[in-house]
Amino acid sequence: MIRRSITVGTLALMCTASSISQTVSDFAQEVAKVQASNGVVTDRFGGSAAIDGNWCLLGAPQKFYTAEDSGAVYAFERTNDGTWVERQILIAESIDASAYFGSSVALSGNVAAIGAANEGMAYIFERTPAGEWFETQQIIASDFEGLNNGRFGESISMSGDTLFIGAPWDDEYGYRSGSVYVFERDSSGVWVERQKLYGFNPYEYLSFGSDVSVLGNRAIASEPADASSLDIPGWVYVYERAENGIWNRTTTLEALDSEGGDAFGNYCSLASDDHMIVGAHSNSGGGSFAGCAYAFQRVAPGQWVQTQRFTGSDSGAGDVFGWDVAAIGDRAIIGAWADNGASGTGVGSAYLYERGVDGQWVEQKRLVGSDTGSTDSFGRVIALSEKHAVVTALGEMGFQGSAHFYDFYNVINLDTSVGYRDLAQALSEAISHDRLAVRSSAFDYDGIIHSMPAPLTFVAVEPIVMGANLLFLPESDLVFTDSLDAEEAGYAIDGRLMTPEGGRAVFSSLVLNEGSHFQQNECELLINDVFRNAGGVGYLSGELFAVGAETMLEGVNRVVRDTELYADYVNGGTTIVHRGVLSIYGDLTNNGTLAGEVDTGPGLTDGDAPEPGDGFSVGGSYAIGQNATLSMPDPVWWLRVGG
Repeated sequence: MIRRSITVGTLALMCTASSISQTVSDFAQEVAKVQASNGVVTDRFGGSAAIDGNWCLLGAPQKFYTAEDSGAVYAFERTNDGTWVERQILIAESIDASAYFGSSVALSGNVAAIGAANEGMAYIFERTPAGEWFETQQIIASDFEGLNNGRFGESISMSGDTLFIGAPWDDEYGYRSGSVYVFERDSSGVWVERQKLYGFNPYEYLSFGSDVSVLGNRAIASEPADASSLDIPGWVYVYERAENGIWNRTTTLEALDSEGGDAFGNYCSLASDDHMIVGAHSNSGGGSFAGCAYAFQRVAPGQWVQTQRFTGSDSGAGDVFGWDVAAIGDRAIIGAWADNGASGTGVGSAYLYERGVDGQWVEQKRLVGSDTGSTDSFGRVIALSEKHAVVTALGEMGFQGSAHFYDFYNVINLDTSVGYRDLAQALSEAISHDRLAVRSSAFDYDGIIHSMPAPLTFVAVEPIVMGANLLFLPESDLVFTDSLDAEEAGYAIDGRLMTPEGGRAVFSSLVLNEGSHFQQNECELLINDVFRNAGGVGYLSGELFAVGAETMLEGVNRVVRDTELYADYVNGGTTIVHRGVLSIYGDLTNNGTLAGEVDTGPGLTDGDAPEPGDGFSVGGSYAIGQNATLSMPDPVWWLRVGG
């Protein structure tokens, strides 16, 4: 009993001393700032952006290239050392003055779609294996003559073989009522117009198609009514593709607190099949033109609900928060290009959000360009991928424009300040006694992660869940601890965790979830909280020091070698001794099943057969619950109770 309390006290001190003040926001870092190689004032470089993999396209729609305001698009590639390098300037084969080529860009793999809104056209470019981009097709709306140049190409979004192009000034159903065109790529690689979509309300100035976002078989199109004289807040329409290929409107969304002139939906983005972010940059709930954004979630087929309204942590009047929004998965960035900062007025900012397990989007970081100044309008255009983001400062240097790149990391080596996107890469470069700050997603890994044979410290900046497809093999003397800023950090296993054989591992907390496997391997295991088996299988052998130990109803702990548990033990599930002695240096409360049995199942294939005296040895008291079961079917098994 004394030994237990001293050990746990020492552990608590060690974990506190190892903690590093680290926050999730530190895992998004600006890595580069770029400008056009031939940029001049009024180019508006960064007027559009798209990013996918290691490629980023940045539009400069007012670039004087072949003619005044003809426009250009710059292709940047991320190199192995993490820098972004301009590789090519994309120009349409035949482009007129004031075409605004680069008004919008979309990128999916090696295919790019580029809008020229003033010309009313879109262009398809494809990338060769050598990294060169070539124009392969010009796209014109089927009713181009009737469209009267309705700014076809003002907005554009691509998902696989599907392309949505907005024409918000199309006036077929009223002056600037707007429309959206759907194109699909056929088997020969040609993009063919399949459908034309309209807003539900045939009024003037509604600008349906101001923004579009398509993902798989779901798409959204906005109708912000930004220039309307009517008292209209704006709408976002949700479309789904039927089995016959037709896109049908399933839902019309508006904000719960919407008011006329909010420009709700002027920018919108599907984060996934079930989540979207919608901006309303003219909303005045936080002051005139403070702006806001809304989160919507699909709760049933064709049914979406607003789950959240949010603004930046320091948003105020005139910031136009929500001017541009980009979302993917559980991450979103929202721009506020008119935000004032320490370096002047109109510096601009962008806010990084992540969606937690409770479904709420939480601000992680306020992004400001490394050298942005007055009227730079940082946050005007945003593009986001799983690993990278780009935020443009459109007004910099007299609207010459610039773009700032960010990387998202899962691991940061606190001793080298190097960031990594996966744990395997971080481990390959770590050295003995390095400290790795880790996010939960670092352990969402399909395969085996084997840590290097050297003592390391893992600092959790948020609760760590080891993924269902992960087999994690830590080495001896590995330490897991919590950041001081992590409110509920801890470790939960959904996959398989095998501690080093005969080694030593320290956890702040450890939970075995349903379907997980934990193998102790005669390791000295120290846990600064309750060791909880919530539904997995634990194979115990060695010394286990913890504040307490508990099995839930579905949890099973199997003792496969002599195991010494220095904690009170509450057995609400099943505890089985297959060989050796489970020595509990504390009190045992049994509300489940205690058993001794021979078994050659997983984790039990090696070792000697049980011997007389194997079983349970309780140093403290033994309390028996109403539904408790004790099963000792053979004389070899013993139950010793000292209290």
